[in-house]
Amino acid sequence: MTDTTSKTLQLISQFADTAHEIVDQLQNSAVSIESIVGKKAEQTGDSIKSEISREASDLEKYVDENPEISAMIAFAIGVAATRFLKSTGPVEASSGAATQGAKTSKVA
Repeated sequence: MTDTTSKTLQLISQFADTAHEIVDQLQNSAVSIESIVGKKAEQTGDSIKSEISREASDLEKYVDENPEISAMIAFAIGVAATRFLKSTGPVEASSGAATQGAKTSKVA
């Protein structure tokens, strides 16, 4: 082998070693980033769960302290939901006939 060829092979070997080191560093960084993101996501999920739990506890405490008002609010929500569901439901043709029959029976 000539001197130039051996220097070229040595440079290629050094380049390959450096490339492997860079890839290893990137892989280690990716693993670190993945673990950090996983921990943050877990913390976020835990904080959301604790917030929901706290809100539910506050609502339960309010219902315990104000049962009459809570019952009225629940009734109002039920009435509103019923009206909404009736208004979006299909209209029956028989209801009009039943109304006319009821009017004629009152007259007779």
